[in-house]
Amino acid sequence: MKKPILSIAIPTYNRANILDISLPNLLDQIENSSFKNEIEIIISDNASDDNTQKVIKKTVRKFNNINYILNTQSYNTGYYGNFKKCRELSTGKYFWLLSDNELIRKNLINIIIENIKKSGEVGIVYLENVVGVDEVSDNLTHINAFLLNEKVYMITLISSIIMLNDQKDDQYVFKKYINNSFLGFILLINALKKNRSILVIKGNVFESIPSKVYFNIFNSWTLDITEALDYMVNCSVINDIQKTKFISGYLEFVIYDHVLNYLYDLKRMKGKYGSPNQIQNLLEKYYGENEVYKCKIQPLFRKKIILLKVKRILKKITKKLNKYLSIAQKSDNNS
Repeated sequence: MKKPILSIAIPTYNRANILDISLPNLLDQIENSSFKNEIEIIISDNASDDNTQKVIKKTVRKFNNINYILNTQSYNTGYYGNFKKCRELSTGKYFWLLSDNELIRKNLINIIIENIKKSGEVGIVYLENVVGVDEVSDNLTHINAFLLNEKVYMITLISSIIMLNDQKDDQYVFKKYINNSFLGFILLINALKKNRSILVIKGNVFESIPSKVYFNIFNSWTLDITEALDYMVNCSVINDIQKTKFISGYLEFVIYDHVLNYLYDLKRMKGKYGSPNQIQNLLEKYYGENEVYKCKIQPLFRKKIILLKVKRILKKITKKLNKYLSIAQKSDNNS
């Protein structure tokens, strides 16, 4: 059998109920794809103690004409150990680490591979998820042009990225960054080192089944992301100016929301990520000189609970309005 064009790797642990929905959704699409023989599926179970194995075996029997690599860890290696195993098992030209709670849109597999073949070799394929926009568009660009987008930080979302499967520097990365929650993003940087072109596939490409988050979001968006961005600069994929723009983007669109929601829900969260002072000190250490942090996030720590509630309500209204306007504009363009 020739080398697959795409390896889709799914690390999982104790997600039987979720996997029972997401796995058939993916495999049905692959089995009916024009490119079925050019795809390999890797499912790595991290020693689950629920019904995960039963779900995997039942689903694989139903879709038995697909190229599978099925792996069961002898013990729980942690998320990063299971991620590493998925990467090591992959043989495709491109590697897609897909979260076990993602439901991908109908015909997305065909769209991805058709566009890869049409574009020639690219460093990464970025799946830009736009809720409510059914029509899928594609655009081939370069990392320098892509970095002009204020939401460039979205390429840190590992399920949104399909990367050139260049494993040359993997051992270095796994040794140095094995516990970094942006490990997948760091591997993406290595793909961009080899090829700076980016294929953007935009539309309502997938939706996520709600699930628990097990990592400390504030540690991730300070220490971990800083390590990843420093590596990106050291590899000359971005420069210091582009790094600052990248940071400003996720401060405004990610960290702002995390801080707002955490401060409002502090009592219910029982200080899961630390006290407000601890969170503020951590953010000050990394972003104290950033203008977005000083103007938008720092003031949140001085707000009373009622004002935080108002901000949350306004944020939700704005989000719904923007979604509605986006759909309306798309409808006008097509009429």
